[in-house]
Amino acid sequence: MRSIKIGIFLILTCLVPSLLRAQSYPQPKPGFDFSGFQEMAILENGRRKPMDTFARETVRSITGKERFAGFNPNELLLSWLTQTKEWEGLPIIDASYVPLQKQIHLTVEEGRVSPLKLKENQEFALLLQTVTAKQQESEKLSELEQHAGKLMARLNAFYGIASGSTLTLVPQASGPWQSLGQLAER
Repeated sequence: MRSIKIGIFLILTCLVPSLLRAQSYPQPKPGFDFSGFQEMAILENGRRKPMDTFARETVRSITGKERFAGFNPNELLLSWLTQTKEWEGLPIIDASYVPLQKQIHLTVEEGRVSPLKLKENQEFALLLQTVTAKQQESEKLSELEQHAGKLMARLNAFYGIASGSTLTLVPQASGPWQSLGQLAER
């Protein structure tokens, strides 16, 4: 009887952590035609760019992959925009630089961290203060600090998509292009 209990305990010890780690990503909605969306122009850094190109570059920058969790880049951008709360708690941001993980005690899953965990990590916030101070003084950043800056850029890129502020795709008749976030404020 005791050996059965020990066997069950060992099985649960092996299975439960993997079940707890298994994240349930939202799934793409089949049947949506992205052809019009992909061809839309977006204004990025003063230049027009096809949405498809912007989506591929952005998704690759944030996740480290061009396709992620079964989504193509265009689907993923729209999902981040419309299902932010679900994505915010999932490990999507590429945080694969191990020395940085150790320095800020970052728990990653398959080299990624959730935006929420990263945003709440106080050690990361302190490191970013150092990075910002050095940048303002034009000091050279260490490799760790450079990676911290890149990680922050990925986090900002996700929240820029989620808020619509980086999706500058609506030209105004009498002024500059405006982001979805700016239009939502009207």
